[in-house]
Amino acid sequence: MTERVPLFPLGTVLFPGMDLPLRVFEDRYLALVRDVLAGSAPHRFGIVAVEFGHPVIGTPRIAEVGCVAEVTEAEERPDGQWALTTVGGARFRVKGVDRSRPYPLGETVPLPDEPGPDPEPLARLAGAAFERYRGRMAALGVALRASAATEPVALSHEIASRLVLDGSETQRLLAAEHAAERLRRALALLERENRLLRDLPALPYAPFADGSFHPN
Repeated sequence: MTERVPLFPLGTVLFPGMDLPLRVFEDRYLALVRDVLAGSAPHRFGIVAVEFGHPVIGTPRIAEVGCVAEVTEAEERPDGQWALTTVGGARFRVKGVDRSRPYPLGETVPLPDEPGPDPEPLARLAGAAFERYRGRMAALGVALRASAATEPVALSHEIASRLVLDGSETQRLLAAEHAAERLRRALALLERENRLLRDLPALPYAPFADGSFHPN
């Protein structure tokens, strides 16, 4: 069974359990916020990453897999903008999009978050690789929060959300079939990034060393 969900395209990827503050200023998404908040609690909409185009100009091409955002705090500012605090809920797959309203409405189906086959060894390896990555990023002045999760599903989302990656790589982590697959992909990416960071003096990474480099 599909569910119709207001969609907010963004140049970022939201993962289940992760916080995402939003400043909403564009007319069509102001309409989305008003409609969502006018409904009964919990107030939810879908975050989908933009694959091509601009989030607020034209009609961007959006990713097939997104994540529900649940509003935990909402403040309307004097200039009419909204400041929202949201937390990621369930993942979903977009089966169709209705563009008859100011903002897109997605026909979505929920995606289960299963551990997958034998995720615990992968969780241990990915957790250790992430700590090495976090230490190497700290040496560049990029502070990443430590992972607090130990359970494989939650850990897979925490690590995926904190890696500093190209948007398409982050999206593939969100769309992974289950936690074991997400941890396997994250581990391969962490091993690649750790090799690059280890060899940093020989690489043209200067633009990343000034603290302006931030995770999605």
